[in-house]
Amino acid sequence: MKVDELLCRQETIVRRSHDNGKSVDADNELLMRLCDRKRRIIDRVIRIEAALDAKS
Repeated sequence: MKVDELLCRQETIVRRSHDNGKSVDADNELLMRLCDRKRRIIDRVIRIEAALDAKS
């Protein structure tokens, strides 16, 4: 849940900076890093859930 909120806030920041004339490349790089971070967190949660299922 927190990851989704963080990503939404960052996307809003990127949109605002883009509207103010900032570089699109820097914005895209930031979004790619955020998406990659979210993917890694989700993968980690899935591994933890699988480990807990294996123990039960």
